[in-house]
Amino acid sequence: MLGRAAIEHGIRTFRTYVLADNQVILELFQQLGARVATEEFGVHRVDVTLPDDPDDLPDTPAGRAMRAVATSSAALAFGPPLWVQDTSDAPPAPPRGSHHERGPLRDWLDAMFDP
Repeated sequence: MLGRAAIEHGIRTFRTYVLADNQVILELFQQLGARVATEEFGVHRVDVTLPDDPDDLPDTPAGRAMRAVATSSAALAFGPPLWVQDTSDAPPAPPRGSHHERGPLRDWLDAMFDP
């Protein structure tokens, strides 16, 4: 949806900055055909060109996922994103670095990038 709105308003590229050690996100962007350049020590500039047609997205796991979202209105019916959790009656958070800290988003990313 954001990509469609951007294209409708003349925006052709999304730009973001990613820490060099954030390899999971860099790989995700690279699978979408992003151009990655070193901006300064430890920081990469990432430019993602928005295709006019979702079928022009790369045939990669990330490209296929984005194509499915872009061509389906069903994505709007799922409710809040995976990483939003109702914590109103949740137990205290586990210590940082604990294996219990993993959530649905991390599991999805692992499945996406692990062959």
